[in-house]
Amino acid sequence: MTRLPPSAALASGLFALYLASAAFLCLGHAAVRVGRAWQHRGESPAAARRRVFGAPYCDAIAALRRAIPVDGSYVLVDAGGRAEGSALFVRYDLAPRRAIFIGRWDALPASDSLRRTLPRGLPVIVAENGAAPPRALDRRGFLDEVARSRPARPTDPSDG
Repeated sequence: MTRLPPSAALASGLFALYLASAAFLCLGHAAVRVGRAWQHRGESPAAARRRVFGAPYCDAIAALRRAIPVDGSYVLVDAGGRAEGSALFVRYDLAPRRAIFIGRWDALPASDSLRRTLPRGLPVIVAENGAAPPRALDRRGFLDEVARSRPARPTDPSDG
């Protein structure tokens, strides 16, 4: 049997120590999660959604599902934080309705350009951050809100 060099033995020992401590921490986290899951056993999917997403979100999604026909479409705008993915959750929850995603709120084009390209007759669903439920606006209300949220352009004195 060959002996390991001292540096390899030290590295192997440290790796084994790391694995043991990581396994201990992982088992602790797993036990906590299994305990939480056990507390909610038998919970209906609707009750679980209300617990996880909150009643305002679930109520807003239910209202949107009633307002938009199953074979209908809607315009979707992401007004949530960059890493939140709020528009993805709203799109999933409103499926099979077709979403026409026009982008992030802070990257929308100027009101004039948006007015020309925004589809007519479809509700605009604004997916807020995780703390606020999605909200529906009509075309005019959406365009007015976008215009109010944009800073006024400074006037050029040479425009005279």
